[in-house]
Amino acid sequence: MKLLLATKASIIDICNNDGASALFIASQNGHVEAMKLLLATKASIIAICKNDGASALFIASQNGHVEAMKVLLAAKTSIIDVCDNSGTSVLQTATKSGHVEAIKLLLACSQERVNRLTLLIRKRTYFPKLLTSKRTKLSFFRS
Repeated sequence: MKLLLATKASIIDICNNDGASALFIASQNGHVEAMKLLLATKASIIAICKNDGASALFIASQNGHVEAMKVLLAAKTSIIDVCDNSGTSVLQTATKSGHVEAIKLLLACSQERVNRLTLLIRKRTYFPKLLTSKRTKLSFFRS
């Protein structure tokens, strides 16, 4: 794989006939080292080739590959918010599949993002116009 990526890095995000990229397939099968190599070679973490809109994180959570999920979330935490074409979230997929450790990871990441957003709001660095509006009551955000 290293040799192929070194000579043909432009093919990294090409999808096969089933609509799966190399990162998607590695995530689907829990091949963490391959995922790390692909991401280091600038594979698109948000590339979605599947007709159903499933992402690499979506398929990793469906299959309960927690280590693969950690790699993807470390690369880009905002992918946790991406849904497939039917509106199903990654958390819903992990829940439906019954993967408790995947659910715990997703909930922890979601809480971390909420905490960061709350901190930004408290520091008034996020949505400054909303916070200074006289009509908006946000006293619950004040320390």
